Amino acid sequence: MKKTSKLICLSVLLLAVIACVTACGKWGDTYAALDGEGYTVSIRYDVGDGVFAGTNDVSVVDVYSLDDMKTNANGEKYTYLLTPDDAARGQSAFSVSNNGHFLAGWYQERTPRVNDKGEALDEYGQLCSVSGKAQGYVYAKPWDFDKPLTVDQNGQYSASENYMTLYAAWVPYFNFEFYTVDASGAATPLETVQAISLDLPEWNENTGKLDMKKFPKADGQTFESAYMDAALTEVAPETLTGTWDPATGTATTDTIKVYTTWMEGEWFRIYTAEQFKNNSRLGGNYILCADLDFSNTVWSPTLSNGVFAGKIIGSGHKISNVSVEQADISAYYGGIFGGLSETAEICDVTFENITYKIGAGSRMQGVSFGLLAGTVSEGATFKNVTVSGSLIVGANCYPGDYAVGLICGQGSAAGVDHSSVTASAEEGAAITVETNTENGVVTVTFGS
Repeated sequence: MKKTSKLICLSVLLLAVIACVTACGKWGDTYAALDGEGYTVSIRYDVGDGVFAGTNDVSVVDVYSLDDMKTNANGEKYTYLLTPDDAARGQSAFSVSNNGHFLAGWYQERTPRVNDKGEALDEYGQLCSVSGKAQGYVYAKPWDFDKPLTVDQNGQYSASENYMTLYAAWVPYFNFEFYTVDASGAATPLETVQAISLDLPEWNENTGKLDMKKFPKADGQTFESAYMDAALTEVAPETLTGTWDPATGTATTDTIKVYTTWMEGEWFRIYTAEQFKNNSRLGGNYILCADLDFSNTVWSPTLSNGVFAGKIIGSGHKISNVSVEQADISAYYGGIFGGLSETAEICDVTFENITYKIGAGSRMQGVSFGLLAGTVSEGATFKNVTVSGSLIVGANCYPGDYAVGLICGQGSAAGVDHSSVTASAEEGAAITVETNTENGVVTVTFGS
């Protein structure tokens, strides 16, 4: 029944609102015309510091005819009001906005905000003399749009004398103060964000990246956790929000402090081989969340041609079926990683069925190649890493002073199980390959 009543009023609302809005500056004439047509009950929407439809040139007044209203058991006429932005208005709906504020609702009363001493308070409830901000408002009697407006059918009304004014109650965005907390427990200010609410960052399984949403960022770091106390004992909820009083339409929270911890570097959570390739960074850090099969995905040239300085936390997963061919005759090093720097860390991962082919070798002297990396710098660490696959020396390798190893050409990969790695020369190659099984070094001897 209530929905039907709204629809009955809708045809009147469409005509009346358009008439009032297009007559800005000539309200008297407009109201006289409405009275003459029987639209004598008017409801004015006072948007305060906000605006309708993004402009100061729009006012919204709804007018009703008593003849079009239904009659309740008490002999009163009644109808259901619509908010200015209600979709039921169709093209006559008006958006409502106020920069830096959200709409708490529409209220029947509005008074300037003061404390017990009568001193002016701003919109956060702070003394205006202290904050330097303008005086705010306190609201009362919030209007429930699910309940009907009742009108004495015997009353005398004029559209120009508003039967009721509804005031928009604007609550300012809350101030979210963010702090970073280091290992020593020291909290450092990061940034202040103004918002109605903030959702915690979350990992996107489709991209492997962390969606920060509206959270601030820390340079060179990846968000880890958020807490509501500096001691990091109260875990932040998934959605952070301030508080406001629906009875008065006023903010009861000014500032929310959020304490955060961060991981050094740029981190990714990887679910597919394609994600790993797309997010390849020489300084990237990766947590594998699934086995990665590169049968139909090309291994990233960024990694095979550069020096990797990040971390791969395998979490017990596999990286399999990677195939890379070294075809750059100017390369100084090569492997599925060109090199691993002193900060590189790889742990809890199995590299399975990996193939690296030195297809063209290099015209340079002192170059190095290996299945995992051409060079491994001192300081690079490995834990629970297993590698299986084939290192192939191509027929077109140029004779030179090469350092070639099953795992790396130069450096040490202590901690890597490479017992299932083999080395061979391509058929027709004018070289012989000898493997020293004690330390995994492959000695390449070129034919004449």
